[in-house]
Amino acid sequence: MKSRIAGLIICGAVIVGFALLRANSTNEKHASLMSSTNVNPRSNQPAKLPDDEQMLFMQLLVKAQETNKSLPKMLDEVVRFDSVVPRRERGITYMYTLVGIDSADFDGAEFKGLIRGELVNAYATNPEMRPYRDAGITLTYTYRFEDGTTAASVDILPTDT
Repeated sequence: MKSRIAGLIICGAVIVGFALLRANSTNEKHASLMSSTNVNPRSNQPAKLPDDEQMLFMQLLVKAQETNKSLPKMLDEVVRFDSVVPRRERGITYMYTLVGIDSADFDGAEFKGLIRGELVNAYATNPEMRPYRDAGITLTYTYRFEDGTTAASVDILPTDT
């Protein structure tokens, strides 16, 4: 059962991990325009990031907003893709929920060991991920149980590739 769950989750994580890359180019133009205002989108206060960091964050934010419009979405019978959250410190977090999985039957450490290699390989070898690697973006895949508790979280650094 655990290997079946891991297989389903690996497939889902790899597929949706690249969802942001399919956002159209008008989003990047919009993000560049937004970044020129140099305003924190959450507080509407002046941003404290350097301009290039602010621009990168705003591009990630716009792409995440586009992806989030189609979420949540079931990827298979076990994994629901819930949201994409850009982080100011050059990161993106992909949030998933494990549906119908009993936490008592789940070994988070084993799970992380099973999926980490696949996620690193996908980040390293997919040509569409190159801009993310080049920009130093860390990908975080967070899996939660239906009650909201964290089942596992895996960070993939550009240096892991």
